Amino acid sequence: MIKERMNVLVLGEEYIKQLFEKRRKLLDKAFSWNKWSLNEAKNVLQNFRTECPDDRWYGELALYFVELGVYDVVEFGNTYDPLYRAIEKAFCEVARIADKDKEIYELWKNRLDQIVYHTKNEEITDLLLDDYMSIAWVVDELPEWPE
Repeated sequence: MIKERMNVLVLGEEYIKQLFEKRRKLLDKAFSWNKWSLNEAKNVLQNFRTECPDDRWYGELALYFVELGVYDVVEFGNTYDPLYRAIEKAFCEVARIADKDKEIYELWKNRLDQIVYHTKNEEITDLLLDDYMSIAWVVDELPEWPE
């Protein structure tokens, strides 16, 4: 991890992209149906946070983690409580990052909406809605109620 962190600092954005893609593939592997490992997936995310201090890239990987977790819940009916907690924690971090930067929010807006409103799973929607609504830009976009 120290080597990756130094490369991130020295080599910059191009190295971050390469590192991100490697970590993304590790998440895919951790969530694959025949090798499913929540601990491995959480470790990938935590290690990337240590390796890459850039909120945008970390948030991108955390959002991907959430998407994979939600897919697992919706498609396979996974009701493993630690998975729900991990999804919620990662989504909370994504919401915090999006709340700080409108450009990042705009970049992730459709994916966030998809997760919260279109998963066809009330438990996921209930779990993530408060964090989603904590993003200032979401509230700004809500239609005004007629008086």
